[in-house]
Amino acid sequence: MLDTGHPNLCAFHAQQAAEKSLKALLAARGKVHRGHACVDLLEILRGDGVAVPADLETTARRLDLHYVQSRYPNGLGGDPTRYYDEAIARECLEHGERILEFVRTTLAAR
Repeated sequence: MLDTGHPNLCAFHAQQAAEKSLKALLAARGKVHRGHACVDLLEILRGDGVAVPADLETTARRLDLHYVQSRYPNGLGGDPTRYYDEAIARECLEHGERILEFVRTTLAAR
């Protein structure tokens, strides 16, 4: 998405990848959650005994901000493409990759 000039969609899909990977980790632990916030998913994992690094919650908070705003005009009060650029999209990619790495590492340790 970033390479095709859609930084807002890149941000959205980074959040989605993080969300879905955390849901996969929950599923591997026999749990299901229907919400979309990575922050909530990390909280559930922590409550289930998973060691969640404190800084990962900040990563999740920053990424969750892009779930609605990156796609819907009423999220930011106008066309989302006006509010996103390459730097924001790359930051979202980094956050998403950080969460994906946490999930991979946690699953591998099982």
